[in-house]
Amino acid sequence: HRRAELELDPAYQNIETSAVTKLKQDELELTRRVFARTDPERDLTSDLSQAGHDIDPYWNPFSQVKGLKDQVTAEFDEYARYVSVAEAKRVRIQVKKSIKRNTQVYNPYSEEFRKWHGREKGFEQAPKPFRIPDKHWEPAPLQVRLGKEKITWRDVDIIQHFLADNGYILPRRTTMLSRQKQKRLVKAVRGA
Repeated sequence: HRRAELELDPAYQNIETSAVTKLKQDELELTRRVFARTDPERDLTSDLSQAGHDIDPYWNPFSQVKGLKDQVTAEFDEYARYVSVAEAKRVRIQVKKSIKRNTQVYNPYSEEFRKWHGREKGFEQAPKPFRIPDKHWEPAPLQVRLGKEKITWRDVDIIQHFLADNGYILPRRTTMLSRQKQKRLVKAVRGA
């Protein structure tokens, strides 16, 4: 209803008057000068014939126009991303199938593992026991100094080095003491 009234109102009708025509010409000349300053090589003016079709009549020379090259590059990037995801999934599936097929080859204790890696039956030596004679033990410098001390029940600062966190006496293999010194240590701990 209101729109119909406005269309009938002569003040709102698009009537070409000399003042309106003069203003349009001035506007065209101004925009031509502005665009000539920004890019003198191109002849750019406002296209007022497109103004009624929701198209901006003034072209912004600073706006980034996404060309065909940018669009194709973006499409190829997206395609490459899809391909890389598909390739990773394919490789994961292949690895899972290979593990299912060759479970014994991946088991280091199996016969197939030894054959696959070309190892002979006695290739790896059995681990040596830790019980080696005490003449081959190499004590740390602190243990050498503590081993030379005379251990009595009064020397709590020395005894504390030979006790575990729970209060037990550490074994000879750990304390690196001689048999006689270990016996004296046990007596000192009992007496303390």
